[in-house]
Amino acid sequence: MERLSQRDFRVQRAVQAAEGWLALGAAQAALEELTTVEPACQHDPAVLHQRARAFVALGRLPEAKVAIHRLARIAPERRLALLDDPALEPLWM
Repeated sequence: MERLSQRDFRVQRAVQAAEGWLALGAAQAALEELTTVEPACQHDPAVLHQRARAFVALGRLPEAKVAIHRLARIAPERRLALLDDPALEPLWM
């Protein structure tokens, strides 16, 4: 098993915590959790995905679209997964 770097561990922890907050319906708390990720990692695909989901949940669709566009540029292989994410559905309507 590959050991995560300290940075990767912190990103993974913040992403998992944000997922948990979103599951509880606490989108603002999810966004706050993602702000704990250091600036150099703010463009991590998982961070951007969870940020977009939180913005959608808060009705902040323009900000969600910015996160999705950044994610699609950084990790184009994830585009289909984004389209299949029910939490992002309001962006496609």
